[in-house]
Amino acid sequence: MKSSHLNLDFSLFYRESSPVNYDMSTAKELLLLTGSQTEQQRWVSHLLKRIPRKNPTLSPPPVAPNNPNDSPPHSSPRVSPLPSPRTSPRLSHRRAIKIQSTRLQQSSEKSRVTPPLHENRVNIVEEAYTWSMFLCDSQIKDIVSCPALCKCSPRRMEVVCNEVPLTEYPTEGLAENTTMLTIQLTNITSISEHHLKATPFLQELHMYGNHLESLSSHLLRGVPQLHTLDLTGNKLSDLPVDAFSDAPLQNLVLKNNQIKRADAKWFPKNSSLTWLDLSGNHLTEISVGLFQRLPQLENLDLSNNRLEKISVNSLDPLTKLERLNLQDNKLETLNESVFQYTHNLTSLFLTRNKLTKLPQNLFQGLTRLIHLSLDNNQLSHIPKGLLDPLSSLEDDGLDLTVNPLLCDREVEYLWRWLQKKKKKVLLADNITCALPESLAGRSVISLTENDLNIGSQPF
Repeated sequence: MKSSHLNLDFSLFYRESSPVNYDMSTAKELLLLTGSQTEQQRWVSHLLKRIPRKNPTLSPPPVAPNNPNDSPPHSSPRVSPLPSPRTSPRLSHRRAIKIQSTRLQQSSEKSRVTPPLHENRVNIVEEAYTWSMFLCDSQIKDIVSCPALCKCSPRRMEVVCNEVPLTEYPTEGLAENTTMLTIQLTNITSISEHHLKATPFLQELHMYGNHLESLSSHLLRGVPQLHTLDLTGNKLSDLPVDAFSDAPLQNLVLKNNQIKRADAKWFPKNSSLTWLDLSGNHLTEISVGLFQRLPQLENLDLSNNRLEKISVNSLDPLTKLERLNLQDNKLETLNESVFQYTHNLTSLFLTRNKLTKLPQNLFQGLTRLIHLSLDNNQLSHIPKGLLDPLSSLEDDGLDLTVNPLLCDREVEYLWRWLQKKKKKVLLADNITCALPESLAGRSVISLTENDLNIGSQPF
């Protein structure tokens, strides 16, 4: 936050004409919002001038309304970066900061004499000022610290370094209490455990479109609160063992890199990861052990790779998986038991593979599936009963377009299924026959019993 922005906020406060009620905690918080010692002195001086010289008449504390509908309207959102649960500064209808004091409470059990209100205010301001001077070199410095070439938002503890000529990770200048860091479109080639130790409270790290080629082992040991790591669009290929251990990662994005092999040893046993994106890499296979360490996965994206097969039982540990994206690979077939334990799947994408045949029981148990994409493959037949388990498909939830279907007697199952479930199918009229030549280009759903040389027996 720039000092000019702070000056604007406090100038609004200076223009407020009515006395201000505040407590010790709030005074400290407001002093932390200032960008310099000069600004603090100016603010405190102004407060001292505003304190009444005579004891004001104390009004009795407000009586709680009997009717809930008589309660006063809620205040607007808090503006302090360090909110106090009892007395947080809030924004009034005049856009000036007001403090709701909760310290004026009646107690019949206490008989001590309360000092005059104006003396309390003087003591509060003076004590808060002394306190802020003591912390000036630490906490205030953390709030306003910002690396060169980057933009910082102290209130949100966020730092953004976007399209700047950085060649190294900007360790110097990063505030220790930074919780979100975005570095994108720079020339940084590596990051290490040492770099990340500068921000021990980091929760999200986004490094999109840089030139990262390497990561250090135990990269996350210095950021024990990190839950999101996005390394999209770099040049990563071989990653070290334990690269993603040591932090409770929930979201990991390695999209559009040059990774050829996904190693189970990247992760700790029983990882807390729920989202893994490995799309746009050079993967040719997935090791069976990888998903054994990722039992919490809910979203898995392996699209746009070079996968030729999915190993039998490799997906079995993923009992919580809801979304699986396998589109844009080179899959020719799938084992009938590959989805036997992924009963929570709601979306399955198999678009643009080389699938020529599907097992009859492939989707057995996928009763929660609402979206299934099988378009742009090489399917000539849909085996009888394949689509029957899909009882939860949403409207337009199934895509079978752009497949070279052979419209012989074996297409009868699909034909009858489309007649009953047309609303569940995306562009049902565009599911067409490739052969025989006499029916080429005809919509399957438009065929007649005579076209298929079948009788009128019930389906």
